Amino acid sequence: MQSSNSDQTALEQIIQSIINFNSEEIEYARAEFAR
Repeated sequence: MQSSNSDQTALEQIIQSIINFNSEEIEYARAEFAR
């Protein structure tokens, strides 16, 4: 099976959404995770 560009695009979208995540939400997630 060939690795398609759509797979890479989906991964890039996930990475970008993580990068573009609000700093507040990241801090909140860290606080929750630290519990």
